[in-house]
Amino acid sequence: MTRLVRRVGEEFGVAVSLHGMSRRNLGDQVLLVHGLRTRLLAGKARPAVGAHQVSSFMKAEWSELLGRPVLSAASDFFALGGDSLLLTRLVRRVEKEFAVKVAVHDMLAAPTLGEQTLIVRARIEAAVRAALRTRGRAA
Repeated sequence: MTRLVRRVGEEFGVAVSLHGMSRRNLGDQVLLVHGLRTRLLAGKARPAVGAHQVSSFMKAEWSELLGRPVLSAASDFFALGGDSLLLTRLVRRVEKEFAVKVAVHDMLAAPTLGEQTLIVRARIEAAVRAALRTRGRAA
């Protein structure tokens, strides 16, 4: 499923989450990607992975990894008991869920939930832009 999400991003220039694709049958997946692609080409597209979805995912993963609820975007990963090994696990989960590459050192430099969420969103947006450029040159 992770390869499917990554491939959709590369081939069609739309970002979809692993969670969003896994809850759909093949027909629904095709309709989702087609609709996103159509809106994107018409200049009306919103990212398939919205800010709220990324934020919710990050908050849930932080809570699971740290074993405690995360209260705000200003919460500090290391102040809540996180370490570099847990952060590496978080990065791998982000990469699997959203099919983007995130550098561990970037996340280390941004210890708050809000900062890390912004990094992930920026990587998703960059992946979509790169896929669109690639598709534009191939067409």
